[in-house]
Amino acid sequence: MQMTPAQCIQKLEVGEFPRLLMLFGDEHQQKLDVIDKWREVAKIQQFEERHTFVADGEFEWQQLHTAANTLSLFSEKQTIELNLPTGKPGTVGSAALIEWMTNNLSDDVALLLHGPLVNQSVKNAKWFKTLEKHATVCFCYELKGHQMVQYLSRYVKQINLAISDDALNAIADMNEGNLLAAKQEIDKLELLFPNRENITLSNLQNVLSIHSRYSIFELAETTLVGDMQKAVLILDRLEQEGIEPNIVIWQLISEVQKLQSCLYEQTNLGRINFSKLRIWQSKQRLYTGALKRLSKTDLDNIMSNLTSADTLFKTEKVEQPFVLLAHLCLLFLPVELKGISLV
Repeated sequence: MQMTPAQCIQKLEVGEFPRLLMLFGDEHQQKLDVIDKWREVAKIQQFEERHTFVADGEFEWQQLHTAANTLSLFSEKQTIELNLPTGKPGTVGSAALIEWMTNNLSDDVALLLHGPLVNQSVKNAKWFKTLEKHATVCFCYELKGHQMVQYLSRYVKQINLAISDDALNAIADMNEGNLLAAKQEIDKLELLFPNRENITLSNLQNVLSIHSRYSIFELAETTLVGDMQKAVLILDRLEQEGIEPNIVIWQLISEVQKLQSCLYEQTNLGRINFSKLRIWQSKQRLYTGALKRLSKTDLDNIMSNLTSADTLFKTEKVEQPFVLLAHLCLLFLPVELKGISLV
């Protein structure tokens, strides 16, 4: 049976414990969530002993069979966790897993098989299909947009933390592609707001502005307004705090993408569905104001320059990256940068 990580955790929470769990993916936070819950329920169901193996080049596959058939002095039930670092067990490993499935499928032994995201050729392999018939199969994909917000929303409810939708969306936007970092930021808020009061976007910005990289919220708003003098001051502060230029670039790209979506809806639909674009009421004037001075050509030009700068930062050493960032912010006025050196 195939499930999402959230569905798998829901099943575990009501006591449904899969004796065979196959967990694959490159989104590590979701994998950790599932593994932690699987271990927790295993203990509740008296699987007291745990064996952990890594199937690297030196792994002896006989250990898997030995572990499953060795009686413990401390527990009649045991779990076996097998990490496949490449997602492929190889010829010997494939045969061992098929044999294990044939001889060791019992109520007293549970197997967790986990590794990176696997491709279709692995899913079609004999060993995978053999195990899949008796397993709960879970793939952990990177969460983006609404999916990431949903995950964070469940998490804040779990820790009983009240946080507004726009603040939660800001955290999701800031950490898109890095669920672990987003979760850590919420954990920080739990410490900073011990009374569990409703945390708003304003609260979030006031708190996070103390911590290095989160001043980019303020930078984003300032560039949308077109206050370039203040933008340069913020960039100076970010540089002093050692912020990576790519983080600033990412935020600016995110703002342009939202502006392009707003302009498309305004032009083709006659109105902007801010809710669909996850732009909350407190921020809507920033985007409508920016669109009064920025045309489609301007936005395309900004995106092109930001993309080029992003590539430049990733591939070459830029001597004065924050000077380049200041020039890029000027495009939001807009200002023509032809003839101005960006490096």
